[in-house]
Amino acid sequence: MQYKHKQIGWLTYGLLGSIDIVILVLLVYLSKTESVPKVTIAIVTVAFVVLALATWFFSSLTTEVSNESVTAKFGPGFIRKEIPFSEISEVSVVKNKWWYGWGIRVIPGGWLLNVSGLDAVEIRRKDKGIIRIGTDEPQKLLQAIEAHSAQYKPVE
Repeated sequence: MQYKHKQIGWLTYGLLGSIDIVILVLLVYLSKTESVPKVTIAIVTVAFVVLALATWFFSSLTTEVSNESVTAKFGPGFIRKEIPFSEISEVSVVKNKWWYGWGIRVIPGGWLLNVSGLDAVEIRRKDKGIIRIGTDEPQKLLQAIEAHSAQYKPVE
């Protein structure tokens, strides 16, 4: 492993976590109120679980540069994108437009994976599509990819 960095989306944690706490308090209150239908409690419970999972899945982004590829993983790693070096044609540091947002997004020309901020590394693939990986260490990530890309020799 040449590079590994985990970026925390503190605003995402704060917002989703706060909402989840409010839902949890509401759930406790509703469960102690006898006049509330069980279906309402079930709906609030589902909302709590869905939001807790969204917080867990989308509040961090870990980027790794290994011998074979660049990988970006959200949260625990179930949602990931791996880009083999054999598919990479160009890499650069870019600034995302604020309206591109956070999460997994379709942007002009490709995809954005981001949990916080506007800085990203854009990976241009040989198939002409792009993938932007949001990071608070754009220069370090760029250097790690470029260092490895310079050593990569495709088998012909």
